[in-house]
Amino acid sequence: MSGVGCRNIGYSMLIAPTDGFMMDEKRKPLLKISECSKLLGTTIRTLRYYDSIGLARPSQHTNSGHRLYCEADVVHLQNIQSLQYLGFTLEQIRCLLGGSIHSIRDAIDQQLESDRTQIASLNERACILENIRNSFDPQETLPEVAQRIDKLRIFKQYFSESQQQFLAEKSNQWGPIRLEQWRSEGFQLLSAIRREFVSQTAPESPAIGKLLKLQQQHFKELVGDDAELAAAFRQIYENEPRFRQSRGIDDDLYVYLKHAESYHGI
Repeated sequence: MSGVGCRNIGYSMLIAPTDGFMMDEKRKPLLKISECSKLLGTTIRTLRYYDSIGLARPSQHTNSGHRLYCEADVVHLQNIQSLQYLGFTLEQIRCLLGGSIHSIRDAIDQQLESDRTQIASLNERACILENIRNSFDPQETLPEVAQRIDKLRIFKQYFSESQQQFLAEKSNQWGPIRLEQWRSEGFQLLSAIRREFVSQTAPESPAIGKLLKLQQQHFKELVGDDAELAAAFRQIYENEPRFRQSRGIDDDLYVYLKHAESYHGI
């Protein structure tokens, strides 16, 4: 068994023949599994697992069946450790060392893209945590904090940076009183639609169409003529049931609204 893509980076300096080592016919040292694991800074259990899945099998065994690792085996294991350090899975490593992935650079590019995505996700999470910490209220309950976290996650996930900036500027421009008034007006319109729903008013009725148009005008006060921003809000309502429910829209009402909007062309 030989290593792929890595050179022996010091086997002869790390291992010197002693009376405790086994020797092959060429008088090169063979390491028992405990010695090999110690050299590589890993565990015996890990080496046994690699052997069991065929990822790194020792080239020799004693008469009693104990594993013996030669220099090439150690280099192969070093290659595995190096690739694991870079974030490759064992299955990816098997493909790389087995030659079924022809371009190592392609594999590295894919892993790099994956790492960058994870970094972006971690940065986003850190931003949410910082926001929660800076606005933390000791009297808040855990469910209230969780709800705020969920809102921030949605905000980061569905809106671009420019859209987030636009909404923040709009909020500052309106101020807390105007913003609360806008929210109250929205809830009043939704309550009127819910009353029609409970009364079993057909979603195709003119009364519902009128309410939906008022709701649309109310919504445009926030987003203006920005179609992409409006689409982002629609995605939130489509994909985030908990967000809908926090706005007083259960699944049945949501289906009713979707049907009414489709019929009235909204």
